[in-house]
Amino acid sequence: MRTLLFVLAVALLPHPVSAGQNGYFWWNAEVQSADKDTTPEGPAFVLYGTQRHLRVKWVFKNDEGNASLTIIPAELQRSLRMIAIIDGRQVPTTVRWATTGKSMFSGGDAIASPEEIVVLRPDDWLEWHSSVYLEGPAPWHPGSYQVSINMAPALATISADGRPWRGRAVLEGKVLVRVTEANTATTRKAQRRLSAASLLADGRADEAVKEYRSLLATDPSENATYSGLGLALVAAGQFREGASVLERILPSTLKERNSVPETLAYAYVALNDEYNAVRVLRLIASETDVPAHLQRLRAVVRNRPRR
Repeated sequence: MRTLLFVLAVALLPHPVSAGQNGYFWWNAEVQSADKDTTPEGPAFVLYGTQRHLRVKWVFKNDEGNASLTIIPAELQRSLRMIAIIDGRQVPTTVRWATTGKSMFSGGDAIASPEEIVVLRPDDWLEWHSSVYLEGPAPWHPGSYQVSINMAPALATISADGRPWRGRAVLEGKVLVRVTEANTATTRKAQRRLSAASLLADGRADEAVKEYRSLLATDPSENATYSGLGLALVAAGQFREGASVLERILPSTLKERNSVPETLAYAYVALNDEYNAVRVLRLIASETDVPAHLQRLRAVVRNRPRR
């Protein structure tokens, strides 16, 4: 079982595209502060104890095309449809979106507000967080849930160079979630690790570092805890120690998409060690894409808030 801060890619093929249509709109839904487990139905996000809501990070990217996409986040959000399937019955969900998001591009990051127009050039992306409640609202009790996502109405709100966008995208997907009781030493430890991840997601990096260190003091063999500690150290501005921790677990993170390599490369750029930043970026990007990744990380380092 591995600690999240990692992406669940939607495992469906994009719908067919006709001649003259342009680009691929990539999106994914990631349940934050959860573990990942493998089930017969596929990867599942695992949470411990009754949950008031699911914390979900959404990423939308203008990929594989040369047109600029125009998005109004509020329209995208209002049009996205989600239901939870519990014991074979459908339960609608309520999605409460964060008041701001973040658009990311080669020149750096920018805060995005819901009603403003966001232009995504090729390879730019938009990141937003939400809280997903069951209708009622009912809590997410222990059990297995399949959350189905219908993206088709949201895709209809996107335009490309002033015209309705007709490119490729995954129209629907699902996220498997398992909520279980924290009634064993192992699950209680996992619950603490996820609590630390929540602190990090809330921007409380120093507190997250303290919690991860406490966990490692009781069990220094947990790779997942080292991953969280490294991410928290970098978020706290402790780049040298954070890079050392992330290097330790880097090989085990390359089998699946996650934030460790990019965060490690960012730490090296912050340390003025671009040789090692490029070494890490080459593990996750093609040689032709490395300069653009490096340029973006330089911009993020220049514009980062000073602690």
